[in-house]
Amino acid sequence: MGYNLNNNWFAQNVVKILGNGTSTRFWEDIWVGETPLKERFPRLYSISIQRAATVAEIYTVSDSSQWSLLWRRRLFVWEEELRLELLESIATITLSDRDDRWKWVPDKGEVFTVNSTFLLISDFTVLSVLMPCWHASAFSAIWKCPALSKVNAFAWQLLHDQIPTRHNLLHRRIIEENGDISCVLCGEALESSLHLFIYCEVAHKVWVGVFNWLDVPFSLPHNLFSILNLLIQFYGKKTRKGMCMIWNSVVWSLWRCRNSVLFDNGRQDWAVVLEEVKVMTWKWWLSNSKVGHSLLYEWRVQPRLCMLR
Repeated sequence: MGYNLNNNWFAQNVVKILGNGTSTRFWEDIWVGETPLKERFPRLYSISIQRAATVAEIYTVSDSSQWSLLWRRRLFVWEEELRLELLESIATITLSDRDDRWKWVPDKGEVFTVNSTFLLISDFTVLSVLMPCWHASAFSAIWKCPALSKVNAFAWQLLHDQIPTRHNLLHRRIIEENGDISCVLCGEALESSLHLFIYCEVAHKVWVGVFNWLDVPFSLPHNLFSILNLLIQFYGKKTRKGMCMIWNSVVWSLWRCRNSVLFDNGRQDWAVVLEEVKVMTWKWWLSNSKVGHSLLYEWRVQPRLCMLR
């Protein structure tokens, strides 16, 4: 599954908030409207001798004009009409003593965050491919839960089947066909994302333990989207975030366990993974909770009740 971002997706979501104009390029930055002036007025840009000039360098206060635009030659009549249109679009602009600053459009706080970036990419994903609504809801939920950003990013990659399982490494020809491609945790089957995180004996026991802990009926799902949607579809907003956080922590902990076995001679103990999930999610929930906190033993016994506090 892929997505179709155009080459300018990042630049289109970064704009300049004008202050004194000394660090904002008149033609090339987005500072008035939604596109750079060089794209709105390409003809004028092509004959300008100030292509790299800042707003402050072109801004002037005189009786005749507020802007000092210089050209390589005299303008044709139709180019003069473009010039007047340009001046009209920036007529209300004034400079201040403050420094210019960047604004990241997708985030409400106007600053760049990993969360808002992946939500932006997820929006492109939903719009650019034929994605079932239950896939779209899963991608949306991932970035609204209070897990660590790196964990959310891993979960997002996993749902796209972009993590380096042995199956994916074989597909990319990073490992050879005659190499070991069996599951690191159980050794019983090809290590695909589907097997490693669902059908592997260790993973299956972890999921059964998690669903018992949450007091949610469990039947073996056919993919990771099904598990996530099963956890988040029947609850209120706050509990959905907590359930999604737990899903993220399970796949993250299974991946950590797998890497520990592969690289550090660790143990593939499902009970250890389950306990890590409980402690990890309690810490995440505690650090993000704005209301009543829960003790670890309470979280171990009734996590859904703790989420409602």
